[in-house]
Amino acid sequence: MKKLMFLMMLFGLFLITAGNVSAQNVCSKEVDGKKVNFKVVNNSDNPFVVNWVDHQCKEGSSNNKVAPGGSIDIFGINGHVYRVREVGTNKLHKEIVAAPSNPAQFTIGTGKPAANTASAAPQNIKIGSKPTLAELVKDPNPMQGFLKTLNSVRSARKLQPMQFDAALTKACQWHTDLMAKYDKLDHDAVVIGGNQFADMQHPWTRVKKFNYKGDGGTEAAGVVDTIDVSSIGGSAMLQWSMSSTHYRPFLSMEGQVFKHVGFGYTKLPNTNKYYTCAVFGNPTP
Repeated sequence: MKKLMFLMMLFGLFLITAGNVSAQNVCSKEVDGKKVNFKVVNNSDNPFVVNWVDHQCKEGSSNNKVAPGGSIDIFGINGHVYRVREVGTNKLHKEIVAAPSNPAQFTIGTGKPAANTASAAPQNIKIGSKPTLAELVKDPNPMQGFLKTLNSVRSARKLQPMQFDAALTKACQWHTDLMAKYDKLDHDAVVIGGNQFADMQHPWTRVKKFNYKGDGGTEAAGVVDTIDVSSIGGSAMLQWSMSSTHYRPFLSMEGQVFKHVGFGYTKLPNTNKYYTCAVFGNPTP
């Protein structure tokens, strides 16, 4: 949690808003692909985690424990669902559906707020705003914007820079083209376009098809909504690395340590929506 909060302070992101419901039968939905970010503050006596619920209503399991007095910033997508659960008892504190019309901060518990919870966010917060383009690492070439942002974040954590690999990039570009063609976000090519793509179904089969020489296939997929092409790479990178589910390969955490990365992006026609993909690998020794 502290590492994610440090990254947020490093790039000075503004917060936007989120909503909540109480039922446990809600699934993540793709509404418009817009970012909806919010903070969850632990004002209770016990640690909690914030788990993402996928599009099939399956709840994930986060390893980011938020201690009493701490907080976590969730960088989500409009329509996605998150559950706040107490560590140990698995008690459900709150179910949150990210939506632009609700509070930007949720406080769990009724104890005295910790003195440092407000300091983790920028002071000039504009509720309801998106991160400004000036806060993203921009580049006329979104590929370079992605790599610069990735390695800037890694440098702040004293991690070695990653390098682009042509085969991984081709695999990602193929996948974003497919997602844009069918306007569907998923890692499974068969789910997106049918059995005709069975030989390219999974990320690890795709990188092999494009002749990646090594062990690869850990993939992140997403959507960026922007009118500025130069912000696509940086925006996608920050969205993934600061999320509660995709940060591990970007930040070399929990054994997901990679040297190579590929990036792809494809515009959905007649919209400001871009499907994005990052895939990781390690070369054969």
